[in-house]
Amino acid sequence: MPGFLFSLACVALVFGLGGVYLTKHPGAIAIGNLITAAALFIGAVIASTVSVRRRHVGLSRRALGMALLHAALAVIVMGGILLASSRLTPEWDFTKPRLYTLSDFSKQVLKGLSVDINAVYAGNPAVSGQERILIERFAKASKHFRLKIVTPDELGPKLARQIERGGSKLILFCGGRAIKVPTITERAIIQTVLDFSMRADTTLCFLTGHGERSLHGMGANGLSSLQGLLEHEGFQTTELMLATRPAVPEECDIVVVAAPEKKLLPAERDRLRSFVDHGGRLLVFAEPGQPLEPATTLSEKGLSALNTWVVDEASSLFGSKAKGTEPIVNRFDRYHPIVQGLSEKTGVIFSGARPLVLRGADPQGFVYTNRTSRFEMPGGGEKEGLGEEAAGMPLRMRKGLGPFPLGASVQWKTKSGKEARVVLFGDVDFATNRLIGALYNEDLVMGAVYYLAHREDRIRVRPKMEDLYQSPLIPERTFEAFHSLALLIPEAILILGLIAWYRRRRL
Repeated sequence: MPGFLFSLACVALVFGLGGVYLTKHPGAIAIGNLITAAALFIGAVIASTVSVRRRHVGLSRRALGMALLHAALAVIVMGGILLASSRLTPEWDFTKPRLYTLSDFSKQVLKGLSVDINAVYAGNPAVSGQERILIERFAKASKHFRLKIVTPDELGPKLARQIERGGSKLILFCGGRAIKVPTITERAIIQTVLDFSMRADTTLCFLTGHGERSLHGMGANGLSSLQGLLEHEGFQTTELMLATRPAVPEECDIVVVAAPEKKLLPAERDRLRSFVDHGGRLLVFAEPGQPLEPATTLSEKGLSALNTWVVDEASSLFGSKAKGTEPIVNRFDRYHPIVQGLSEKTGVIFSGARPLVLRGADPQGFVYTNRTSRFEMPGGGEKEGLGEEAAGMPLRMRKGLGPFPLGASVQWKTKSGKEARVVLFGDVDFATNRLIGALYNEDLVMGAVYYLAHREDRIRVRPKMEDLYQSPLIPERTFEAFHSLALLIPEAILILGLIAWYRRRRL
């Protein structure tokens, strides 16, 4: 009997401590197990003492003292283990979209914070929930992000009115400014943090005057969303009318050519070539049926594009205007810095893209269509009529069969010793207001921008807005459910096994 009671006590102790360790707070089940373990230990001590007294009366006192000493040591060890486990803070995120795990991009931003941000969350300090847990993740990731949870009554009249207007209950303060986070999601919080922390040190000049996509355009084909994203992450943006300038202004670090509808003037091409020859950087977007500019500079560096468009019915976006013309692409060169973090599990949507032609060893493609893709000529023309663009193309590509590169880069050392870089995309629609927020489009665009800015260490996949069905269980309840399923069931099996073993032993 003493051995049986001791075995049951060990089982109760292990599962009690396991419950505290997993849920990080002593729940009813864990406390019940620990109390049961203590009672069983005492029962085992008493049973062993009685057994010894029956056999050896003279040794009963000594045996009782040793048993009590062992019981005291067991209680001390159990208390020490419980204290040690209470100081540990292990965390697991079992949600499919990783709701409670910050993305690498957010962690990098928080790690590099150089300003103090005070976050005030209006809620009940005694009640935890999904929103509060997410905000606490930010506070744990950086010592410069300080969280204070207050009741709505503790807020001043001005802040209370902001909270009452609806939306989230989180307000961030920094440098005398206060910004209310629109929604409590990782994406919204990190964008607000970027508003405070990022300093503009790189300027992107968007070429205008030839029918390019408008930097400030609010329509589906505009680039205002890209402009907002760039400014959120510390870049300055401006428009550049190069025809009225003798050269590219010195403040322009990167010149963006967003699919012009008309050809550039010869003088403009010369100015862009001079800009690149002195270590400048170009970001070029192409579109079918529109001139590829600056064509001469790109051709000299081995970059070109067929005046066709890619079609892939097998991986096209559902609901596309023309079937197969908006493929979802997930083939990336994992060794290229622009696409770090992108993989077969991430996709980018292109729309009416031109396949690129890479000549020589210098250009490096980093995003490709699937092998099921093909290209079609404008007006249904013959593929044999590609002209000079077909020179040096692989046989499969000349036949109009994929995969095709849709993004490529080239870099070289100039005579002045500076490094020039050029990135060419066969599509601009994927960066417009209509598609930049889809899937991982913004990550591909911003990866190219950071690459051109010589800031490859900042290339990361941004947090996404997930709209998936999730169980309403918050993590504490999830851990309790896990404790019930993963611990109580094997505990019951062990107890039943011990009972069966004990009964068979007595037969």
